[in-house]
Amino acid sequence: MDTLLASERRWCAPMPWPAPSDAYRDAFYSTMQQLLVPEPNAERTHQERLQRMYQAQSLWDATMAYSIAESLERHPHAQVMHVTGFFHVAKRLGTVEMLPHYRSGVSTLVGIIYPEALADTVSVLDGDMVIFAP
Repeated sequence: MDTLLASERRWCAPMPWPAPSDAYRDAFYSTMQQLLVPEPNAERTHQERLQRMYQAQSLWDATMAYSIAESLERHPHAQVMHVTGFFHVAKRLGTVEMLPHYRSGVSTLVGIIYPEALADTVSVLDGDMVIFAP
């Protein structure tokens, strides 16, 4: 964040942003460990990369939650539909768990759409509403 210009920082949630839950951290690292294989003899570099990715992901979630809260502040009787990748909202973690830090009492409904082909491989507990589409 220190390297960003003030004009760039305006696009981010104000610091300090809320820390993700342990459940979110565990899910993030579990997923990334499966996707990113460290180079031989580069475990330290790999862990540093994962930490930077986790920090970026946390900022991304905080910024999305902050933007939703700001929209609700400007339009208190509106409903906001936020469309994002499933990892940001799965199991009501990420953006969903950060939203109350910026606006208490907000009600959320998490809908996740998966390809029909994944019906046997994902959890229907990922969201309040899970749809399998062709």
